Amino acid sequence: MLLLFAAIPRAPAFPVHGQQTVLPAGTELNEDALSQPREIFKSEAIGGAKSYLVNLGDLAFSSPTILGGLARQAGISCSTCHVNGASNSKLYIAGLSTRPGTFDTTGGLFNGKADNHALDPVRIPSLRGARYLAPYGHDGRMASLRDFVRNVIVNEFAGP
Repeated sequence: MLLLFAAIPRAPAFPVHGQQTVLPAGTELNEDALSQPREIFKSEAIGGAKSYLVNLGDLAFSSPTILGGLARQAGISCSTCHVNGASNSKLYIAGLSTRPGTFDTTGGLFNGKADNHALDPVRIPSLRGARYLAPYGHDGRMASLRDFVRNVIVNEFAGP
């Protein structure tokens, strides 16, 4: 059975370069970061497993389908910017970043309605321990984590 899986060629997750990409030329998503160590939960550290809800959250966090249009086409998910829950210091999206590790959440590339017509990127933060750090957002504009996550998915990335 193992030989069957080894014979299947592995397709790239999404085209980052060339004519097939939907992202601007010069974009760097730092795919190499996907091999970095992930956070270990207390339950795992003592020999247990992650709960069903944690696994479901991991699935949603890594799925481009929760985001809208262009982000989904590009294969971008929450974990693209927040690799294993940490920041992605190499992420650079031409037109939305001024340097690697920054991103303009109010740019029009992913949601034209969010465009404030100014290049004002923010540093991509680590999300580790974020549940303890209310209020949320780089400017503290959201009181609840639920509202903040909904804002990112719906308003910044045009998700459902």
